[in-house]
Amino acid sequence: MAINTSCYKKIKGVVFDLDGTLLNTLPDIALAANKALEKFGYPVHLESTIKKFLGNGSRVLIKKAMPEDKQIYEFIEPVLEYYLKKYKNLEQEKTKPYDGILNLLEELKKRNIKTAIVTNKNDFLAEKCVSKFIPQSCFNSVIGQNDNYPAKPHRYMADKAVSDINEKNEDCVFVGDSYVDIKTGLNAGIRTIGVTWGFGQKKELVDSGAWKIIDHPMDLIKIL
Repeated sequence: MAINTSCYKKIKGVVFDLDGTLLNTLPDIALAANKALEKFGYPVHLESTIKKFLGNGSRVLIKKAMPEDKQIYEFIEPVLEYYLKKYKNLEQEKTKPYDGILNLLEELKKRNIKTAIVTNKNDFLAEKCVSKFIPQSCFNSVIGQNDNYPAKPHRYMADKAVSDINEKNEDCVFVGDSYVDIKTGLNAGIRTIGVTWGFGQKKELVDSGAWKIIDHPMDLIKIL
């Protein structure tokens, strides 16, 4: 969807991705994924390889991590189930907000800019991570993936987040680290801001059509 950026008013809402944007969850995701693969006798991967599998949710992560001849439902589901259980029960000692994120959220709150999270992480895992690592008062809505609605880059969750914060799509921005996030914003008619500190590459953000690219969380304030 083409977006005319010349007619926008002040930005009133920010919709964030979670993994790779607000939180560096890669070490714990890789640990749980490799434990699941090992459990069923499949080869494990380096963190740098697991990183390439992220962005489309847990099922896609596990599918990509498995051998090509095992990437079908009957083999994926038991590994996925074990992964989710393992990840849920982790203490997640290695997960943490990226430098500057908590300062950014505090500044957005001071400016009365509403915030939401839209993530392809399973909804119960998203809630767990947010409640553990980020003050819940920072967000007006947290929407994770479940079987009741389509995942990103479909626009559904982005539309729901904007509705939850009582704003309009054209008055918000979607902030994320991957092409999936950029496509989600574009599909919903929301301006998109790509971040370079996460799991994706700057080139994929540019090629996907990001409106702006930022290298540090507080750079978002300059745009606002």
